[in-house]
Amino acid sequence: MSPRDSTADADALWYARQVVADARDHDDATVVTACRTVEAQSDDEDEIDLAKRLRTFIRGSWSDDPS
Repeated sequence: MSPRDSTADADALWYARQVVADARDHDDATVVTACRTVEAQSDDEDEIDLAKRLRTFIRGSWSDDPS
């Protein structure tokens, strides 16, 4: 296990994965936060790529989001 691994990190990643899996059931801000959590904590490159693409798609739909 890496130093960043902990029960709190595992719980946060588990919840983030659930939000990403059911993105249509959550508001955009929650999904973007979940995507960032997956990107930061997952070791699965495919999962990280999916989270990045989903986050980019959502951010692209926010006309007032400069980031």
